[in-house]
This record gives sequence, C-alpha cells and structure tokens, in this order.
Amino acid sequence: MIDVVLLTAPPPLGAVTGGQRYNEAIAERAGHHDARMRAVAISGRTLAQRALAARRALHQSNGVDAIVIDSIVADAAALAGRGNVPLVGLAHQIPSARHPTVFGALGRALSRTAYRRCRRLIAVSEWVAAALDSIGVPCAVVPPGVERPPAREATNAGGPPIVLCVANWLAHKGILDLAEAMALLPAEAGRLRLVGAPRLETSYGRRVAARIGRSDLRDRVTARGTLGRDDVDHELARADIFALPSRDEAYCIAVAEALANGLPVVGYRSGNVTDLVGGAGILVDPGDVSGLAESLRLLTLDRDRRRSFAELARRRAATLSTWDQSARAFFEAIRSGMRLASAAERHERDRTPSSA
Repeated sequence: MIDVVLLTAPPPLGAVTGGQRYNEAIAERAGHHDARMRAVAISGRTLAQRALAARRALHQSNGVDAIVIDSIVADAAALAGRGNVPLVGLAHQIPSARHPTVFGALGRALSRTAYRRCRRLIAVSEWVAAALDSIGVPCAVVPPGVERPPAREATNAGGPPIVLCVANWLAHKGILDLAEAMALLPAEAGRLRLVGAPRLETSYGRRVAARIGRSDLRDRVTARGTLGRDDVDHELARADIFALPSRDEAYCIAVAEALANGLPVVGYRSGNVTDLVGGAGILVDPGDVSGLAESLRLLTLDRDRRRSFAELARRRAATLSTWDQSARAFFEAIRSGMRLASAAERHERDRTPSSA
C-alpha cells in the first residue's frame, strides 16, 4: 500500500468545482488500488502565506511515498523549496491560462517551476498534456470518470424543452452569453435552468443575475444555485439539452455527465470540450452568441433532431472512463513517478565517488 499526500486548496465556500470533485472521487477509490490519499489544504490570502503553508506541508509529509501537487497550488509549491519525497504534478488546468496579466505570467512561471521538480505529471486531458509538453516531464493523461446512469424515461415528456447548464457563474463559463442566446429564442423554445454558485460577490455574477432578472427572461430562467449530487442528477434526468458556452475547459466533468444522461450538448468550440463532445452536440466559435442561439433553436424546436443527438450522446459517453478506471490509472501514474525517482537516486549514487 502506498501513502500519498495531495497538496490542494481549501474547498470553495458555497461552490463545487470540477477539480474538487476529481480529487474527492480519486481519494474515495484509493483503497481499491492499494493506496491511501489524504488532502492537505494550502491556504493563505497572499502567495507568500500559501508558500509558507506549502513549505510546512512538504516538511510534515516526509514519511509518505509521494506528494501530489494540485495545479491550483503549484505556484505556492514552487516557492516552498524541495523535499525528499517524490513529487507528482496534477494539472487540472493550464497554468494561469485565464489571467493574461503580469500576475498570470508569474503564476505560469512558478507553476512550470513546480512541475519541473516532479517525476511525473498527470493531466486531465490531452489538451492540457499538450500545453505541458515543453516542460519535459513524462505526462500521463488521466481524465475524470463518469458513471452511466440506468436507462430511464424522460421526466419532461410533453413539456416545453428544458435547457440545463451546470456551472458556477464565472466569466469563462459563458453564462451571460447563454442568457443572451436564450433571449433571442421564442418562448416555445423552452426554459433554461442554471445550477451552480451564483458568485454574486463578483461583478460578473451580478451581471448575470441582472440579465436573467429582466422581463424577457424572468419567467424563462430558473437559478437553482449550488446543489447536492442527488439534486444535480435529478436536474440531468429531467433536462432535454445541456448548454455550456465555456472557454478553455481543461476537461469539463459537467459535459461528460450530460453525455452520460443522453443530453445533446450546445456550447463553444474551445479547450477540451471539442474533443469531449465529438459529434454529440452543436458547437460554435467562442463569442458567437447568435450561433449559440441558432444551435439551441435547432434542438429545442425539433424533437426528432434532439432524439438523434441524444443517441449520439449516449454512444459518446460509453467510450469515456469510469471513475474506477480513472483511479486505477491515477495510482499507476503515481507508482511510475516513484519508480522514476528511485531510478534517479540510484543513478546519482552511482555517479558519486565513494569516500575512502
């Protein structure tokens, strides 16, 4: 049995993220793969405070077999110094891809420094792995898993089509674009249900709230907020279409779960979503709100077309990994990193002359 520590960030207050779900799902299945994994939260208001917390965590984890550095704390880990335990990088995202500022550039540089200290990288998609290729560290692609629900009858039979979006209200998720697209459709095109943290403390969250509160959308959009797993599953079961015009998604668990529920996907042709959806939906160029509206119109107003895409969605989902398969690949990558670290240590000892 191997003992693994995951350095990550504290769970976001009132929200659920894809990275958080990935980490929890892998940790829950560790015992099935002869492993233990516990998370250590690296917190602090400033980068310096987080770096000190990462340094303490590294030194307190000396007795474990491997330390996994979550991409969300990679910048802090880069400033925490080096430990004696093999490091593995877990890339849920491309470093600071959404921050084209001097701080974003600093974050990218620090994250890449942390990854270069690792013996192995784990990327959640081929799209992320390609972006990390220049680092020069062996990379394994271990996508999130998805469980395929049992076949069931649609719970919205006969009602107006339901368009579902599962995402926190962050600018790169495109919730505002989706609202504008819905406003371009006639009322008979259906209703939009939003699941995810509204993030009203941000200007973007307040803009979304103001837009869906206007008279043309007030009666057609329902915001459910953050929901538990069972309630999200219920929303997926009753929906007809899944829409998420997100940009630069590293994987997108929400889209994978929509496919598993037989939902056609409408969104932007960006990041990993293009490969994930395949032919099981209609994707348009990022920022094309009118194209987004037309894609929704084609599926909401044409039941036969919607059924055809639903079958394609189920077929696509059947090709995706389950969570158990993902956990197996994850811990195989950890063990590979440990073997590489051991080989490097032996090589270093062989190169060092013995003292007389």
